Amino acid sequence: MITNHQALQIVLSSISTIPSKKNLLLDSNNSVLRQDLLADRDLPPFNRVMFDGFAINSNFLSQKVFNVFASQAAGNPPKTLDPIEGAIEVMTGSSLPIGCDIVIPYEQTLRNKNQIEIKNEALELDPYSNIHIQGSDKKTGDLLCTGGKKTNASILATAASCGYDVLDTSPKIKIAIITSGDELVEVESTPEPYQIRKSNGLALKNILSKFGDNHFSIFHFSDDLHSIEKGLMNILQNNDLVLLSGGISKGKKDFIPQALENCGVEKKFQWVKQKPGKPFWFGIAKDHKPIFGLPGNPVSTISCALYYVIPAIRKMLGENSPKSIFAKLKKEVSFKPSLTYFLPVSTEFSEKAEFLATPIPTANSGDYSSLIQTDGFIVLPAEDRSKFKTGEVFPYYAW
Repeated sequence: MITNHQALQIVLSSISTIPSKKNLLLDSNNSVLRQDLLADRDLPPFNRVMFDGFAINSNFLSQKVFNVFASQAAGNPPKTLDPIEGAIEVMTGSSLPIGCDIVIPYEQTLRNKNQIEIKNEALELDPYSNIHIQGSDKKTGDLLCTGGKKTNASILATAASCGYDVLDTSPKIKIAIITSGDELVEVESTPEPYQIRKSNGLALKNILSKFGDNHFSIFHFSDDLHSIEKGLMNILQNNDLVLLSGGISKGKKDFIPQALENCGVEKKFQWVKQKPGKPFWFGIAKDHKPIFGLPGNPVSTISCALYYVIPAIRKMLGENSPKSIFAKLKKEVSFKPSLTYFLPVSTEFSEKAEFLATPIPTANSGDYSSLIQTDGFIVLPAEDRSKFKTGEVFPYYAW
């Protein structure tokens, strides 16, 4: 068996980033940006007034009383201060009038018709107070954002402000989720005592949907080699990534590995030193599509999906790897096997802003109901020890 670190490296080294495509800015939400964004002009592009008030020339600030000769609204060409010792009423977001270099907010003035008096507190203001100076954020040609980030409100707003009506982004990928097993029945069914309702397909779709606006299809196979092989051939042709849940271990009805081999999928590895998810299987189809065989027990399925499948999807889409999150153990854990342990935990922040993880072990990898009390899992390394002490820090993955 290989370690979880070796398995993840094999997965990532076997996957290529898919080509980007041109996409309208309005259709680029929740996609991965595949180009750099540059400022097409200074930001802000003009000296921008930051408060409603009055623009004056600071050389005349000490005179305190000013006649207001004009009004300057946002979106209008800048007026010229004339006479120079006067004032122009300005609105937030407007261009600073020519000849002015300071803005006095309304609340720092007293007004009487077309004349204002500056309160003493405003006399301490320096030139260019309350003005967002042209180019103070970015200059023309400056790098605003690098490719590899998932688009969000700030990225889309920045792109719009710089005239990017079309963006290079990653296309949506087609993901097939396949469950298997004769013991599984539909959710709306009344199962026999020896049957269970389907849940893994729904859980996988929920997890993967949080990491990209992709296309999902859910299928189910009975425990029959011929029907599995026939169904796989069609699914492999029409999807970019395939996840199989169940049917990959050593049981007599675990036909998935054989069916995948018969379909020309190259197995990269099976069996990983981890709990849960030891039977985890990974391979690459002839057209370089990644195929994941996840153990069928629910805790194994979703743990392996988060640890292995999400990084694979990110690489396919060209998304940068996120910063790792770490949590501190709130309670000591005993674990004897020399395996990496994906330990379910509930999380909280302490009064000292520490991110704490309280272990909530499941009875076994089929105990999905216990996960309701948890927020994710921490990764305890396979080391030559059986105790992990309170206060130790480990990688954390949210469900």
